[in-house]
Amino acid sequence: MDNESIIRQTENYAKEKLSGEGSGHDWWHVYRVWKTALHIAEHEKADLFVVQLAALLHDIADWKFNSGDDSVGPKLAKEWLEKLNVDSKIISHVCDIIQNMSFKGAGVKSLMKTKEGMIVQDADRLDAIGAIGIGRAFAYGGHAGREMYNPNEKPVMHQTFEQYKSAKGTTVNHFYEKLFLLKDLMNTKTAKRMAEGRHVFMEQFLDEFYKEWEGSAESVQRPKIGVGVFVIKDGKILMHKRKNAHGDGTWSLPGGHLEWNETVEECAKREVLEESGIEIKNLRHAGFTSGDFFPKEGKHYVTLYIVADYDSGEVRDMEPDKSEKWSWFEWGSIPKPLFLPMENFLKSGYNPFR
Repeated sequence: MDNESIIRQTENYAKEKLSGEGSGHDWWHVYRVWKTALHIAEHEKADLFVVQLAALLHDIADWKFNSGDDSVGPKLAKEWLEKLNVDSKIISHVCDIIQNMSFKGAGVKSLMKTKEGMIVQDADRLDAIGAIGIGRAFAYGGHAGREMYNPNEKPVMHQTFEQYKSAKGTTVNHFYEKLFLLKDLMNTKTAKRMAEGRHVFMEQFLDEFYKEWEGSAESVQRPKIGVGVFVIKDGKILMHKRKNAHGDGTWSLPGGHLEWNETVEECAKREVLEESGIEIKNLRHAGFTSGDFFPKEGKHYVTLYIVADYDSGEVRDMEPDKSEKWSWFEWGSIPKPLFLPMENFLKSGYNPFR
């Protein structure tokens, strides 16, 4: 059986086992970890077959739902992969990843031996933080019958797996006992970068939570900062067609959100690489727009523009769920309709070739 068929059958197996689960450890958690692991692996140069199998099977029997026994998951994964006649070395590798993946307490190290293991562990931990991580934390807390918050109960830094397994603390305490620790436990450079913004979002969430708890919160909205990049190669610029996001169906430059502790230049390099797979050089500032309003989505952006030269790599659609039709265009033939921030910027008469 070829690798693609094995992945498809394993996807269906995980989906059948976990669909409809209500604690945040359902099929869609596995799906997100799978896709995130693939995204990280694209940048970290790992064995995609092992990464996908481990991601799809990592929660097939979580210890939290098997009386604290963390050997059940690897055992079921082994049985499944043997049924598909997967090579024994690959099975051993996948099962070792599953065995050592879980967070087991603040004082317990869960170290991975291989790059593939580090990638899947990072993907799983990324799904435990940020907006989705917050949702999953409260979903599991409700599932387990835990209080949402109790000011009289303080967080506990569990020093053993046994202490962590038997803990009954509140969901808010879980932020301090696990979620806020994960950013600094990421293995790969890609995951460390992804974790920064999600970590900050959780801090902001709890700031708001505590204010509302005391009845003192007032809603404050602020613009977001976007970065757009004019990448130049052979007298042409790189553009793509957006999908499944604001500006769906419009043509845009590579770019994205400026992350916490990131310079505009760092953001430009990261976004171009993450979206199109290429490296850029000779970055220089082009200007900005401050009135990029999206009333339907309730969004307001300040967009900063960078001009850069192509350096290396082949253009690939690295995020097919967000974009399509990447191509190089001459300045007089750029496609339309344009993404609103770019359309606004070009009203000033800007030309990256002048």
